Amino acid sequence: MLLFNRLHLSTLLLILLCTVAANSWANCPHPGKLPGYQVKRVVDGDTLRLTDGRSVRLIGVNTPELGRRGTRTEPYAKAAKAALEKLVTASGGVVLLKEGAEAKDHYGRTLAYLFDKNGRSIQAQLLAQGLGFWAVIAPNNEFLVCFREAENSARHAQLALWKKSPLRTPKQIRRSGFTLIQTQITGATKKGSSLWLSTDGALVLQVPKSRLRYFDQGALQALVGQKVEARGWMIERSNRKRGQPRWQLPLGDSSMLVRRN
Repeated sequence: MLLFNRLHLSTLLLILLCTVAANSWANCPHPGKLPGYQVKRVVDGDTLRLTDGRSVRLIGVNTPELGRRGTRTEPYAKAAKAALEKLVTASGGVVLLKEGAEAKDHYGRTLAYLFDKNGRSIQAQLLAQGLGFWAVIAPNNEFLVCFREAENSARHAQLALWKKSPLRTPKQIRRSGFTLIQTQITGATKKGSSLWLSTDGALVLQVPKSRLRYFDQGALQALVGQKVEARGWMIERSNRKRGQPRWQLPLGDSSMLVRRN
């Protein structure tokens, strides 16, 4: 009887976790009336092409990369693409689109929040399945709270990318690209046009001049000596001077740096 109760409880818990993860998008504000566009094809987990010729990069989510030009396909990249294809198909091949405050990236792609025909956030549904990480580059931060909640539900349920913790320390960094880092801040310096946060490893966090207005510089100074979790696109500093850290992580928004106890 005790074994049965334990199994029954485990089953109920699993159902509850899956239900929470699948419905995290419910906390996203309804977008209201938006234009619908026909999708021509899904490129990968966070990019698609419309029949009007535009390439659309989903704001607020970064999914694993598919292998191209000799690079390897990252874990769950194919699953993320398949999930986006499934969401588009379920929406009749049409997505509702809301452009970001910054509407183009440096590749010329349209930056947008996407919703299915019922007004449910496509980004949040991907995050709730554990198939991507939320990532914000100001000023495109409109649905940040919703996206964080969706990711947190997958994180707690240990779904997909969260089955094994993706967090890395500076010593564990092996390559450039999107990374989640846990480290300790050892210093904060304003140098040139950026603010630099040194860490306990071969890594420096950068707040570029173009993003400084989105940060409280006093709060950044107060992080010295504190443990933090940071996320963003890691850069290897190939032309660094002697004594400079090998790795650099530019921060696109204050939300990308969180104090941890």
